[in-house]
Order: sequence, then structure tokens, then C-alpha cells
Amino acid sequence: MSPRLATLQGSGTDLSNACNLKELVQAVLDAVDAHKSMYNTRILHRDVSLGHILIGLSASSQPRRGLLIDWELAKDMSSDGPEEQPSFPGTLMFMSIALNEQPLHQPWHDLESMFRVLLYFTIRHVDGI
Repeated sequence: MSPRLATLQGSGTDLSNACNLKELVQAVLDAVDAHKSMYNTRILHRDVSLGHILIGLSASSQPRRGLLIDWELAKDMSSDGPEEQPSFPGTLMFMSIALNEQPLHQPWHDLESMFRVLLYFTIRHVDGI
């Protein structure tokens, strides 16, 4: 199964519209897969937050899948240029705490951000937990 990537807003719905916890978790897992695929080509997202993981709209009976969007702050990690200046792109609420001590963005920082997004939506929007 290939990860879902999207570059345009409006191609999905907010995670708060997940039908259930399984769909919410699957959408975040799909975003993790998309992140991994892009990082394998040396592209790092660097701005994972609430509005950047969507649930794709589906006209068929297939389950809706997650989309990782908004790659404007992404960085090509394959360049051999000078080391990146410390910068803090992204949404503060979902940024990795480790960026305070290690300001050069790494893949695991985005994964921590995805966990924070999942935790946020689980606490705020999933009934019965």
C-alpha cells in the first residue's frame, strides 16, 4: 500500500471528522508512511500540526486514508551546503521538545509532532475514552 501525499488544501477533511478512533489512528499512520517515503528521498516535512494531517475524501466504499499536506517548510536534507541555521518552523504546540536542545530538525521531531497531533485529537474529539 502506498502512502498518500497531497499538496493542495481541500483534498480532505479535518481529523476531528474521523468516524471513530480506528479511522483517526489510521490517518496518522498514513501520515507517518508518507513522511517515511518522503524522507527516503531526503525530504523532511518540518511542520506537522493539526491542519497538516487530513482524512482523504473517498467517493467509494473504500476506507478513507490519511494525507500529509503543506510541504512549504520542507527541507531537502541531501544538500551538502552549510549546516542549517537553527530555526523553528512549525506550530509551537506540536513541535518536538527536543528542538529546544537540538535545533537542527531531524525526522524523529516530525514523528513526535504526529504523536502530539494524535494525542490532541484523541483527548478532544474521541468519545468514550
